[in-house]
Amino acid sequence: MEDFVGNRSYRSGGGRGARGGRGRPWRGGRGGARGGGRGGRGAYGDTETRRPIRLGFKALKDLENKTPDEIVLDLTSSRCFPASEFLLQEQTPMTEDVTVLTVSILSKACDCSSKEYLIKLLNLLPGSLFLNLHLRQRLNSLSASRMSPSDVTEFLKNVIKVMNELLRRFPNAYADLPIPDLYCGAMVLSETGNLEDVNLMNEVGELMKLKTEKASELKRKDEERRQGRGRVRRNGERCVV
Repeated sequence: MEDFVGNRSYRSGGGRGARGGRGRPWRGGRGGARGGGRGGRGAYGDTETRRPIRLGFKALKDLENKTPDEIVLDLTSSRCFPASEFLLQEQTPMTEDVTVLTVSILSKACDCSSKEYLIKLLNLLPGSLFLNLHLRQRLNSLSASRMSPSDVTEFLKNVIKVMNELLRRFPNAYADLPIPDLYCGAMVLSETGNLEDVNLMNEVGELMKLKTEKASELKRKDEERRQGRGRVRRNGERCVV
């Protein structure tokens, strides 16, 4: 996974130590500030630097072959979380194969046993560039996709799974999720006879129903909070003499 974990680099210098020749000042411990030797630690602390990590196609393919727990632990680790943030929130442009592969990995991650780390990972998605741009584009151009019908079906099932998880974990984000785009994309395929799994529209319909339920539930709770604050204010006014 060479494009997954960046190689370490050290400040330039030569040899094992940082002590110069006769008469030269002390540069620090073994592999000091200018030394590129074994230690890399100088008198003023660790001078080791690291290249930014990027999740390339090969790294994503390697991740896809891991277990759900391994995927989540890798993507949320202190070493690799910045790469996860970049992939989901900043990376552009993004090819179709990388978008599809990312959805597949996220879908598999939803089956992990570590819900705390899963929430940390999924929390990157609402309002992200990945959802609002890349995934929306793919869903709205399914009829022109180069994927086989079976691959399109698998892609849509993975999207449905991720959207379900996001709705349950982050109901406040319902308006940011590309669920209407998913519905329209699947409907176009269904009407043109290019949707391989006829039951898929039922799954999309259930997802739309869940989205509506979450939106109604949030509005009801918001109204209850407003009414509660109004009652508190009125009671406070009665107490004023």
